[in-house]
Amino acid sequence: MRAQEEAELEDEKFTADPFVPFHDNQPPSGSILTFRALLVGSLCGALVNASNIYLGLKAGWTASANIFGSIIGFAVLRRWSKSSWSGGEFGPHENNIVQTAATAAGGISNVFIAAIPALYQLGLLKTPAKDFLRLVTLTAIGGYFGLLSIAPLRKFFLVQVARELDLVFPSSSATAVTIRSMHQAARGASMAQRRLRVMDWHPFTWMVTSGVFVNFALSLESWGWFIEWTPAFIGSARDTGYSGQAIKEADAHSRIELACQWRVFWTLVRDLARVLAKWVTSKLRKDYRYTILSENDKDEAKSADVSITAWMWAPGLLVVVVLACPVMKFQYGMSIAETLLALILAFFLSLLAIQATGATDCTPVGTLSKVSQVVLASTSQQTTVQASQRLNLLGGSLTNIGTSQACDLIGDFRVGFLLGTPLRLQYATQMLGTLLATFLSPVIFTMFATAYPCILSTEIKPSERCEFSLPSASAWRAVAVAATEPVLPIPPSSLTFAIGMSIIGSVMVLIRHCLWTGKWAKMRAYHPNLMILAMAFTLPSNQYGLAMLTGSVIAAIWKRKAPQKFEMYGYAVAAGFMAGEGIGGTINAILSVVGLGGNTLGSTIGCPAGRC
Repeated sequence: MRAQEEAELEDEKFTADPFVPFHDNQPPSGSILTFRALLVGSLCGALVNASNIYLGLKAGWTASANIFGSIIGFAVLRRWSKSSWSGGEFGPHENNIVQTAATAAGGISNVFIAAIPALYQLGLLKTPAKDFLRLVTLTAIGGYFGLLSIAPLRKFFLVQVARELDLVFPSSSATAVTIRSMHQAARGASMAQRRLRVMDWHPFTWMVTSGVFVNFALSLESWGWFIEWTPAFIGSARDTGYSGQAIKEADAHSRIELACQWRVFWTLVRDLARVLAKWVTSKLRKDYRYTILSENDKDEAKSADVSITAWMWAPGLLVVVVLACPVMKFQYGMSIAETLLALILAFFLSLLAIQATGATDCTPVGTLSKVSQVVLASTSQQTTVQASQRLNLLGGSLTNIGTSQACDLIGDFRVGFLLGTPLRLQYATQMLGTLLATFLSPVIFTMFATAYPCILSTEIKPSERCEFSLPSASAWRAVAVAATEPVLPIPPSSLTFAIGMSIIGSVMVLIRHCLWTGKWAKMRAYHPNLMILAMAFTLPSNQYGLAMLTGSVIAAIWKRKAPQKFEMYGYAVAAGFMAGEGIGGTINAILSVVGLGGNTLGSTIGCPAGRC
């Protein structure tokens, strides 16, 4: 009871001030960057990477591996540490290393559900198998650029501006709390068995076969109105809430939203100017007078040996930039100036992505990448439409990869900041995990493309059915075509509708930031999120929205009836559902590659018109 009371008191302190480390942190006992931590973390990351590509090709979004890695890592290594050959005690800091390795290895998957399929659909690349080395170099450049360019800004985002910009990093904070609570409780977190099989309910087909409202039921079934018990989307709704699923919305919303966060630019410029002025002053002063240190300076001096210094990121960043120019030139036809512009855009857009992730837990990778697409398209000097489209998508890819890795890095640093994990060990783990993801993501995408060739083509025969709707790839392809075609391929009615929705979305954002303040601030919880509506426009199938609505309602009821159990098990159940279906989809892809897939050995019992 005493331990439980102390834990509750610590939770209250963290809730009151989430911008300082946990007060009851203990220093690491023994080595925490262990082989077992890297092994388990990498395996968790590989599973999440495969799951993300599967789910992303289906519905257009991915999930982080932080919660999944922390829970699975605890469950596995807690038991492992009890054996005589385990290598020592397993504590929260090693658990953090497992989670960091999982997050890094599970990253760089977003580009393989968006820009990369769009490149193949437009005929701008050959096949994933033939282009494997090119895909690896592209992911390596984007991943390590995002990692190395953002690493020195850790203190800026987690200490200097965290309070001012309210950068709580909800998922990372939840991960840290989860790790801490599991180790304090001294018992493993048992996750429910993952559901690997998707079950569909087709009530309108059953009505047809029963002779009830035949025409009406056929119409609804043909428009995709059926219930799919997909654990991934039911689980993902645990974090999105039911209001967003019931509403849905427009694209200019995100741009105005970013404009309302102008403070991150101002704060960054201000602090960089201060650092530069301090450095110049120190170089000009040669009198070597003693300076009185403040308490913060003393603490910083004590921890200088465990901070990320320039030699840990500057040489690597220089190597990445220098190698990126000839690699992108010879492999993809991008000029040096275009490559440098793409990397610069990736860096500055990463700052916005980190701010958005820290404040809202939503990373607008797609929106920011499209900014890069538009900028590169407007400055392109390519001679053909195909070359312009390739530049457009590749530039967006670099932004996508770099932004994803940058957000994952700062998110992991946030977990380590709260738990008191040695910074350099986390950084080294991120470097190793990114190396694994550089090869792993192209391998998984190649496997899916081999099992489901429809991923790479927009021309599907009427008799065929593609397992994936590829909403993200369709959006990227549309932007690339619209930005490079001599004549804008958009009907006037669509243009008018887009302008109208842009105005509505902009007004809605301004209302939320300017009107719902003070005593009206509580209205923000009921303010519709138009970005969700825009996402729904890209999903051609209704079953995913219905599944998420189902999950949101279940989560809301669970949270209301048993809030403590919801906080304890909610993330675990959601992570298990999402990872479970993704793993099942990966297994299906492997079976299809070896000729044992559902098309060969599967059953169509209960499916409408014999197709499921």
